[in-house]
Amino acid sequence: MELSALKLTKSDSHTRRSKIKVIINYLNRLWHQLTDSLLAYSFEKVYDEGTDLIELYNALVKDIVTRVNPLKYALITVNASR
Repeated sequence: MELSALKLTKSDSHTRRSKIKVIINYLNRLWHQLTDSLLAYSFEKVYDEGTDLIELYNALVKDIVTRVNPLKYALITVNASR
């Protein structure tokens, strides 16, 4: 294969960057939706008693701390601790 065949044109490079930006935006929206769902779940009065929220926090929330909104993370953590 010739070296010239491996070179990307500017339009190819722009197209790939555009696709990557779309994927990143999609993933960010998914984290936002997950955070909102977890926050709504943590406010449910049904979970005021028992250890369901603590188990959820230990199983999932601790692992995604770097991906979620810090304020919403704090709210989820406070709700799990009640």
